[in-house]
Amino acid sequence: MRRGGRQPVAGEAAGAIGYLWRMESSPGHVCPSCSAAADENQHWCLECGAELPHKRRSTIRPVVGIATTLTVLVGAASAAGFTLLQDGTQPPPPAATIAQQPPPVTTPPVDTTATAPPADTTLPDTSADTPLPRTGGGSGGGGSSSGGGSSSSGGGTSSPGTSTPPPADVPDLSDDVDTSTPNPPPPDDDAGDVDGGDGSVEDENSGDGARTERRTAPPKLVDTNIALGAVAVPYAPYATGDEDLGDAGAAVDGNKSTAWQTPPFDDPTAHPQLGIYVDLATAERLTKLVLTTPTPGMSFEAYTATSGPPKSITAAGWSHVATKENSPGKTTIELPDGSKARYVLIWVTGLPQDRDHAAISELEIYSKQPQ
Repeated sequence: MRRGGRQPVAGEAAGAIGYLWRMESSPGHVCPSCSAAADENQHWCLECGAELPHKRRSTIRPVVGIATTLTVLVGAASAAGFTLLQDGTQPPPPAATIAQQPPPVTTPPVDTTATAPPADTTLPDTSADTPLPRTGGGSGGGGSSSGGGSSSSGGGTSSPGTSTPPPADVPDLSDDVDTSTPNPPPPDDDAGDVDGGDGSVEDENSGDGARTERRTAPPKLVDTNIALGAVAVPYAPYATGDEDLGDAGAAVDGNKSTAWQTPPFDDPTAHPQLGIYVDLATAERLTKLVLTTPTPGMSFEAYTATSGPPKSITAAGWSHVATKENSPGKTTIELPDGSKARYVLIWVTGLPQDRDHAAISELEIYSKQPQ
């Protein structure tokens, strides 16, 4: 309940003053319900109790701050990296070019008081009988001087004091001297080399006795019939001595029209118990045997030996190579790689059917030999 007549006026005035003061202290921040002034940090209106709106903070200032901070950090990192790359060295200062002024050119003073000596205009006396020296010879023998001046019959001109002719008593030997230089002999690549006798070469110029192998291409090896020209002998350890054992050399003469043959037998089923062997003189590495017979159907065995020959077919020393039954007209026997032998034996074990003898026209023994 209001008391007195002046209290409401004073209260209203005080409220108006407070409102104005609040408006001046925080202009623009008023209550939307009662228009009462409010502080920026005030959430509720003190007059009507309504909730006051708040200004949203601008997002520009945080973004600007973050961008500034990142710029500073990147600049600091770049400066640190450049410092590490420079490794503490300072770049050399730029070269300074200093222009130098050329020294002044001084001209010596000219002495205008000096006078040049007078030129000698006196002509030489050519009326004397003394001959003038000759210069330059022509094809006509050079120039010859007479009492009145100089004349050149070969196109030359005589002038006093230009050259002195050589003495007449000195012979000209320029055409007799051979000034050509003979060509030097080609270098000898094998000079100073000593043959070591074992396929090596010792260089005397090296001084250390080192030997180097002489590089030569290996010879080409081909299969060669080494039975040609070898010795072929009949082999009949069980013969009584009365049989005609034939000519074994006909089997290695390279002529297939000749042949070694066994004696005739009355019983075609009998074992002949004989053959022929070839002596190669030295042990050779054999590759194959080729037997040609004019009596196809014969049976035989092949043996080799490195020494001997052994006395009998059963004696130690023979190495069995192959057995052939009813052989055709030409038989090839491949030998193991590296088979080495001096003697090759063909031991006849059976006669052809309806034949009383067997024959060998050619026995070829092959070995790898240089071409």
